[in-house]
Amino acid sequence: MFELNVVTGALKMRQPARAPIRHWIADNHGQVRLGWGLSGATISHYARLDGEHEWRRLTKFEVFSRDNHFDPIAISGEEANKAYAYGSSEGRKALWLIDLTDKEDPSLVFAHPAVDVGRPLIARDGRLLGIHYDTGYPMMYYTDERIEALNRSVKELVPGKYSSLGEST
Repeated sequence: MFELNVVTGALKMRQPARAPIRHWIADNHGQVRLGWGLSGATISHYARLDGEHEWRRLTKFEVFSRDNHFDPIAISGEEANKAYAYGSSEGRKALWLIDLTDKEDPSLVFAHPAVDVGRPLIARDGRLLGIHYDTGYPMMYYTDERIEALNRSVKELVPGKYSSLGEST
């Protein structure tokens, strides 16, 4: 994984290749913390704890298995050794917070009883701001309280209209 300076065009290696990992997620400090990849028909998820250099396997499962598993999508901005992940809740795709140290059970953050959660809303610094879902109308569950408060203010200005904030300065 490389970091690209868009002004100078310079490339800096942030994480050397590590089989079978082919996909990477960095925390909001730019440290590569999550990775996953495929070897044969097995998908494995790996994590590196805050301040550590060693990778540890989080999960391993067969591609077409029906086993419940979590798919990490972002490192928590508040708790360095926790990550947000997709997982199942009552037969629907939901948002969970998982402990990368494996000391605490995963906790359900958001699930809708009628629909699956959709794509994540990720800030430029890698934090998860929220998760989209659709109940016939586009909806957003915010994990970032500040962005949620800003969005409430926007909705008061334009009632009855859909709004979604992805970043602010």
